[in-house]
Amino acid sequence: MASAIDTAALFIGEQPVDLQEDGNEPLKDSFDKALGQQPEALLAGIGARFLQKANSVNSAFRSAHPAIPMVRGALLLLVISRFEAFIKDELEDLAMRATQKATCFSDLPREMRESLQHWSGEAIANPKKYRMEKRVGEIAKNISENLDGDGKIDNINHFCLSITTENMRPDAVHDLFKRLGIKDYWERISKHSELLVLFETAQEDKVKSESHKFLTELIEKRNKIAHKFQEFQWPSSDYLIYSIKFFRAIAKATSESLPVFAMHFSKPRAQAVPAKEARIPENAQPE
Repeated sequence: MASAIDTAALFIGEQPVDLQEDGNEPLKDSFDKALGQQPEALLAGIGARFLQKANSVNSAFRSAHPAIPMVRGALLLLVISRFEAFIKDELEDLAMRATQKATCFSDLPREMRESLQHWSGEAIANPKKYRMEKRVGEIAKNISENLDGDGKIDNINHFCLSITTENMRPDAVHDLFKRLGIKDYWERISKHSELLVLFETAQEDKVKSESHKFLTELIEKRNKIAHKFQEFQWPSSDYLIYSIKFFRAIAKATSESLPVFAMHFSKPRAQAVPAKEARIPENAQPE
């Protein structure tokens, strides 16, 4: 169980701490010293202190044992929640990259312009539903300037683009990125080496299908835990650790693919005038 908690802690940006008692040395150090003693020495000095601590930990573990499966379930909820927040953050980051490549609102991809108008309107119409009560004025001002004659994009409602009431199933993730005109999210990240290694295959199509299958399974488990289904098997430590590895691989593949996705927003280079169409002004003088 400790390894599952440690791995989860690393994923969410927290480092596990050593158990200490009244400022004394960590339990691990006490354990290491005890291992270096002869059996009879374990009954005295540091060995006795270690056994006392070990007995206390063992008693606490036994009393808490029935709740441990629920702890694993809670960790799975936490990891999935972090994944959903990550996808939204990356989407908003990508939207800001699009504005950096544009000079006016009309330069943005058509899907992005339509999504900004639609979801800005949704947020204004239902601020409480989307927790936007304090941003209604800002949202209205931004979209108004975007749609003005000059099409200013100094500020866009990028935070409205990630609005969704859906669980982050594969189709939901695809639809979010599609709001920016990105239609190959899963195809792109399925090329990533960590996902290929995780699913033990060199076939990108298989990575995509297995990712869809496993993410759907995780979301279904999440819903059963959150809604307290009676017939439910709590995730094991191995399952939790594998889930974290999966999400970490997805996260890395997504982050490293952002520059590639951003190329979708690049404005086409001006076409050079073909040589046969070039014209020399009649009044041009030789140098």
